[in-house]
Amino acid sequence: MCVCIAQAPCVNANEAAEYLTQLPAGGGWGPGKECENPESEQTSVVYAMAALKAAGANVLVGCTYEVTTRAIVEALERVDFSPRATIVSASLGLGAYNTRVNEGWWQGEYIAGPTPWHVSVPRTGAYSKLSSAQFAEMYRERTGDNVGYQGAATFGAAAALASAIEVAGTLDTESVRQALQATYLDEFYADISFDNNSQISAPMLVVQMQPREQQGYCTPGLHLHCISAEQVVCDKTARELIYPMPSWAQRRCEALGPGRSANNSLAAATSSEFIPLADRPSNASAACSGHGSCSAQGSCTCYDMYAGLRCQFKKDHMGFCAPPISRYELDPRSLAPACSLALPPCRPAALPPCRPATTLPCHHTTQPPLQLPRASA
Repeated sequence: MCVCIAQAPCVNANEAAEYLTQLPAGGGWGPGKECENPESEQTSVVYAMAALKAAGANVLVGCTYEVTTRAIVEALERVDFSPRATIVSASLGLGAYNTRVNEGWWQGEYIAGPTPWHVSVPRTGAYSKLSSAQFAEMYRERTGDNVGYQGAATFGAAAALASAIEVAGTLDTESVRQALQATYLDEFYADISFDNNSQISAPMLVVQMQPREQQGYCTPGLHLHCISAEQVVCDKTARELIYPMPSWAQRRCEALGPGRSANNSLAAATSSEFIPLADRPSNASAACSGHGSCSAQGSCTCYDMYAGLRCQFKKDHMGFCAPPISRYELDPRSLAPACSLALPPCRPAALPPCRPATTLPCHHTTQPPLQLPRASA
């Protein structure tokens, strides 16, 4: 089921129940009514996402700008709605959304969208002699900002015009128009050519905000993009699209640790737990001490012989736990049943002590083992 949102509908709390019952057959809706109160937009988007979840939508297509895209993402977590894919327009490929995710907004990951150009694509212009990375660096040095596809498109149009003028050998308007119409220019922006309607016919790219462990190699010559959530996918030299999108509980577990709720996510946005992408572990299993993985339910599924809320305890062959193996403290609330803080029974003397001397002593449930007399000389 594919659901297209033309704009976020405005629905206040009093209208919510009626709105949920009026969802069109098929689970989608068109443009919403004009918002009289901008402050109600977040609330309305939450109700809209709840309606789509109830309708069984599994792919969400948002025809939105960046601000509304962020509102949709936040609403998806609030109502615990994880479509298999969320695709948005006019949001990715720009600086604001990518910067926010790189600064630690992990909720914005896994979102995908189209863009005509991306700085990471290794192309060099036949006319400009510039690569995408070089153009982006020149733009940054001059303006102090990162360039979006709009800036690259403008430069590409200028390169096409200059090339056509040189081919025409004149500034005559009709001659230049004909040269432009016949243009096929391989530029860093795209393979520029024009259809019968004089519109550019270059293919689009697909980008997806991918988590830290999915990052590729640094873009040559562009060190600022070494750690970036925004990755080109579904292209010959690009990464694979991550599909389906994991559950919100699993994503919270990987970003904040197991057992977290949506309220923890909101609190983390203004706390030290809101970790920038570059500082996050490169392996999602770090949330489970490297000895397990986050499940769809948001808890750690430990590898064999490990236990604990974060898989931070290693069990021995008798099923008892050694001291913590990670930075997490010994906390009864974080222990699996096999790793209870209750004193374990002592094992036979031939086996190692129940616990090291620095931890809890053995609790004897039987008489000490019989000591055999030494053999006489």
